[in-house]
Order: sequence, then C-alpha cells, then structure tokens
Amino acid sequence: MVHTLLQHQLEKAFGSVAAVPRELDALIAELDAACQGGQAPAADGERALLQVSFEIASRRLTEAIRQLQAGATERERLKERLNASERLASLGTLSAGVSHEINNPLAFISANLTFLIEALSSGTPLDLAAREECLAAVTDVRTGTDRIAKIVHNLRLFSTPGALGTQAVDVRQVIRLAVDLLAGALSSRAKVTCEFGAVSLVPAEGARLGQVFLHLLRNALQSITEGAYDQNEVRVVSRMHQGQVVVEVFDTGRGIGAEALTRVFEPFVSPREVGEGQGLGLSICHGIVTSLGGTIEAQSEPGRGSVFRVRLPAVGDVLPG
Repeated sequence: MVHTLLQHQLEKAFGSVAAVPRELDALIAELDAACQGGQAPAADGERALLQVSFEIASRRLTEAIRQLQAGATERERLKERLNASERLASLGTLSAGVSHEINNPLAFISANLTFLIEALSSGTPLDLAAREECLAAVTDVRTGTDRIAKIVHNLRLFSTPGALGTQAVDVRQVIRLAVDLLAGALSSRAKVTCEFGAVSLVPAEGARLGQVFLHLLRNALQSITEGAYDQNEVRVVSRMHQGQVVVEVFDTGRGIGAEALTRVFEPFVSPREVGEGQGLGLSICHGIVTSLGGTIEAQSEPGRGSVFRVRLPAVGDVLPG
C-alpha cells in the first residue's frame, strides 16, 4: 500500500492506483520510500536528504506522467489518421463500382441529348408523336441526373463523419445505401441479395454504421474471385434475436483460416491478399460496433465462405419487414 499522499496524487493523475502504467512502478516505489521515510523522526540532515529525494522522485514521476500522457495523445492522433486513411481506402475501393453506376446513366443521358439536339435542330416542326418522343428523352435525362446526384449524395454521407448525426436509425436503410454504392463492383463477382426482416431502430450515427457495412461488403467483394458470377453470392440478412438487432453478411468467397480468424479484428491483421487493404477495416468495424454497445463476430472456413454477424441494441418497437 503506497503512502496516502502519493495515493492521492496517483488517483488524481490516473483515476485510480490500479490504472497506473507498469512503466512507473520503479519511480513510484522510490517516491513511496521517500514518503514513508519522511514519517519517522530524523535528524535535520537526514530529513533534508529525504526532502531532496522526495522532490527529485516527484519531479521524475511528474515528467514520466507527462510523457505518457503526451504519448497517449499522439497515439489517439495516429489512430484518427489511420481511421481516416482506411475510410479513404474504402472509398477508393468503391471507385470501380461507382464509376460503373455513374457511366450507365451518363450513357443514356448522352444518347438522349444527342437525340434532342438532332430533333430540335432539324428545322422541321414537331408533330405530336415527335414532341412525345422529345418529352420522353427529357424525362430519361432527368432520371439519369437524379441517379448520379443520389450516388454523389451517398458518397458524401459515408465519407463525412457526423454527416447523419447520432439518432435512432433503421439499419436496413443504411445497408441499402452501402449495397447501392457497391452494387456495380459486387454484381460483377456475385449475386447480391438482401433479406430484410422486421427490426427495431438502433442508436447510432448513420455514417459510422454505414462504414461498418461498407467494410463488410468490401471484404466479401475481395474474398470472391472474378469470373464465377453464377457460383457466388453475397447475402445480407437483418432480423431480431433476443431483443437485439442482428445483421449478417454472408459470402461464398475463399474464406479465412483458423489462425487468422482468431485475430481478424486486430489492427493490421488482414484476412485478404497483400495489397487489398491495410488490415484496419475490421478493427475499425469492431471499434464502431462496440462503441454502440454491440458485438461483432466472424465465422469462416477456407473454401467455404464467411459470415460476419453484427448485434446492436434495439430502441423502441419492432418495425415491419
């Protein structure tokens, strides 16, 4: 048991003596010895030496605490930078799918504009049928621009922390946004199905929760080799279980080995091929889900696909499927 005065100082710095980092054990022992020694009667010279010893140890302890706190702050900054880097990597992975999704509406926007230019520059008065064709072309252009605007809007929501705020959200809407963004990339490798059962709302920031499902869908995408569309599937299921909202992301990809599976949520441990991410995505997913009071787990076997299961606390009544 450390000296009462020292105990108060440690509790002030760390909240409790038990929370003091082990790196400070030697300094604390030295300072405690100085405190304990100062309790007994001593000659003036001995008391002066004890006072000097106490001051030196106290200063060293204060400096060590300052350095630890500075290191913790720097680690938090590094963590934020790594999180931002992984978020950008996720958005980079979206590029192929998003470009596909944007190219389709752009193609028929261009075709319809070409038709309108030709029709309106012919110099021939338009009859009723021609006007109806022009109106249909304009409607197609509007539909295409709305589709592009929706894609850009969804990208902004997922790339901007806090964009949706913290509120009670329907996970099914968040999943739809994530699937919508990755639809082009996913559809080139596997059949994509969503089975949305009745669920309650969950307390979450929509953008951060969306990041979780983007990561899980991206993992599914990266686990599936191109060229066997008919043999592969990515399936997202939502349901209620024991008062919690459960979301499962299944894939028929190459799976994860037993050793990697035990560490799959650790930072810088990636179950995928080299160059397919920094090994931070699932760690970030774990951090986001646990911060919301939920859990995330993985089941997988090499060659037999994977399932990632997210459980989140429910808020309010169950909404119909």
